[in-house]
Amino acid sequence: MRILFLLTGYLPDVFGGAEVFTRNLAMGLARRGHGISLAALNLGESRAEALDYVHEGFPVHRFAFPRPQRPPEIYGLQFYKHLYDDGLRHFSDNRPDVVHMTNSWWMAPLALAAMHTGIPCVITHVDFLWSCRESHLLRRDFSVCGGDKAACRACYPDITDSNWPLFDARRHRLLTLLARGYSTHHCPSSILERQVKTLGAPPECVRMFPHGVPDDLPAKRQSKTPARGLRLGFIGRWNRIKGIEVFLRA
Repeated sequence: MRILFLLTGYLPDVFGGAEVFTRNLAMGLARRGHGISLAALNLGESRAEALDYVHEGFPVHRFAFPRPQRPPEIYGLQFYKHLYDDGLRHFSDNRPDVVHMTNSWWMAPLALAAMHTGIPCVITHVDFLWSCRESHLLRRDFSVCGGDKAACRACYPDITDSNWPLFDARRHRLLTLLARGYSTHHCPSSILERQVKTLGAPPECVRMFPHGVPDDLPAKRQSKTPARGLRLGFIGRWNRIKGIEVFLRA
């Protein structure tokens, strides 16, 4: 089977949890004999160009992503038509058997392009974009957001009051198309499982997998050497949205 993994950024220049998860999953499926390719956005200095390269034996295509200035409601929807058009051409030319999405940020037009090309699409949810337009439920000052309408408007002050109903309607329509369009949703929590079902995903297409902790992890537990002081560890990207500030204060 030819499987194309689709995510916002990819190795070696974009390195985070979604990228490492996708790499490991791709390698595992390649060992089982599947053909693997990947597609992401060009987020570098040459972002206006499409790029093709090979990383760790896998072909990688980066879609051009100049991210031109658009009205703020389009930014909030994260839908750029040129990505949709480029996606239609790419998927029509390459025709993978399955597209597996592992990151949703900016990727809605490409996911819809794959669906409209007739390719079955699977998503493993690794972010909170379905709950929050910014994907992290934090205000601009990094305080925790309550998730209400007032908080959303604070993140998009340029959207006028008269435009918000249309903005909300379009976002709901976009999420509904995605929820119903994926052949399978892999959800890390019961909260997200309920969300995608509420948006119209058929219950038989939604599966809940708690955050990907290997079953054999407890058996790999290592004993540690005694220490006089408390030792703390932080696992995650070194920035504020991952809670590093809370860790340091603690």
